[in-house]
Amino acid sequence: MSDEKLGRYLEMLFAWNKGAGLTAFKDRREALLRGVGTAEAALPLLPNLGTVVDVGSGGGFPAVPLAIRRPALEFTLCEPAPLKAAFLRAVSRELDLRLEVVELQASEFLRERPARFNAATVRGVKLRRPLLKSLRRSIMPEGTLLVWTGSSQAPEYETALKELGFLPSPPLQLKEGSLLLAASVPRGTIGR
Repeated sequence: MSDEKLGRYLEMLFAWNKGAGLTAFKDRREALLRGVGTAEAALPLLPNLGTVVDVGSGGGFPAVPLAIRRPALEFTLCEPAPLKAAFLRAVSRELDLRLEVVELQASEFLRERPARFNAATVRGVKLRRPLLKSLRRSIMPEGTLLVWTGSSQAPEYETALKELGFLPSPPLQLKEGSLLLAASVPRGTIGR
């Protein structure tokens, strides 16, 4: 069933792409390798149940593949671009996924509607300190922040995460030189 949903998601992604500018992936093979494959690398780091906030959801990577593979998780997707948000809502309806799409910048959403999430995912978004602080306040103790990034940005992000009280794990090497950074919020702490 999840492979069927994944196939339908990719069909929708490329059907909507020309008008909505959802992805730079040229074809299904590239989307599977660089989009789905790198998203699924995070599966062992996510809880089976709970809530996840996705920052700058765009065309749905990594949130949609993760929601397909972990149907018990509830995802909140922050996507300020109206066409991209409309696409994500269509995917949620068509594939019957637990996705709430908010048409706001993540920093604005986290400020307006503070919530406590079990995890947060970030891909393709520059992690500036104010956003990291907002995420730190919004992730529950023992929750996880997952960041897909290039190797050149990783040291800067790791330093910022440590300074904000996250506990980073060693980066996971992904395809084509990208990395998956995972950092947890220590038990017994309250968001800063």
